Amino acid sequence: MNNNSNKKVRFSLPLGTASILLTFLTLSLISFAILSMQSSILDYRLTQKVVSHTKDYYDAFHKAQSFIAITNTKCMHIHNSSKDIDYFYKTLSIDKKNPVISKDFEITEFQFLHVELQINYPTDSFSNDFYKVISYKVMTRDELLEYEDLQVPVSNTSQKSK
Repeated sequence: MNNNSNKKVRFSLPLGTASILLTFLTLSLISFAILSMQSSILDYRLTQKVVSHTKDYYDAFHKAQSFIAITNTKCMHIHNSSKDIDYFYKTLSIDKKNPVISKDFEITEFQFLHVELQINYPTDSFSNDFYKVISYKVMTRDELLEYEDLQVPVSNTSQKSK
């Protein structure tokens, strides 16, 4: 019994197992590095697109703000030169019953910023409320987008179950 307790159990790996494990580990690390690099490149490209779109939006935004400021100044000068409401709308070349001025500012080929102003003739001589913003939103030109109409196969399952 003494002989069994003194025996040491040896565990050995076949020859080349360590080399195979190191090769597998190296290939795994290389493949994950390549996938990580590819993901970083795609994230960078997406970020560049977002930056470009944001810049284009704010360019259109600043043009729209300039349009609103110019319209306000124009209304103020016309109002100060004449207190007649008919002259006011006639000089602005807009209809008195529907006094709306609208303009579109291009963001991209497919999108634009749509601005609509309702022109008001101030009744109070101290008031400078010449306009009210009715619409200020990004819109898409659907006619420029190309959609492919795909036929969806429809099977009559009620006949198959009978």
